[in-house]
Amino acid sequence: MGKIKITGIINNKKYATVVDNWLICYQNKCGVGIHRPLLECSNYPGIFALAEEILVGGLTLNIHNDWIFLHCGFVLPEYRGMGIYKEMLLSLADLAGAEGLSGIFTSTYSFEAPALYERLGFIKGSVMPDCPKGNTSIDYYKLIQ
Repeated sequence: MGKIKITGIINNKKYATVVDNWLICYQNKCGVGIHRPLLECSNYPGIFALAEEILVGGLTLNIHNDWIFLHCGFVLPEYRGMGIYKEMLLSLADLAGAEGLSGIFTSTYSFEAPALYERLGFIKGSVMPDCPKGNTSIDYYKLIQ
């Protein structure tokens, strides 16, 4: 595997659609997405991870007022455990700080990566058990100083 390159925030509908659909497929496989249909085209900007110009992960986001709403994030299974998701989140926080934004908000499920968000200084917000059945939805936010 080559070196992983993390982009800054860019608008790339193709990459954003691929990342969003990776997450939808994963959640559907886990029974959480309740068989959400794949997206035809995602309009979200994002931060993306590339290995030799091949997309291997990404975060899609929306900036509203002065907050970043992290829409989704995913790293291909064969690239997990390399710190890619962590590096994308750190890049996102750095970019938010450089732009003078107030913070980052996201929502995840209990089987995804809640501990990582907490290690990176995200604060747990609302917790919705059995949303959907058998899973817990957790909101996180991080204030940017």
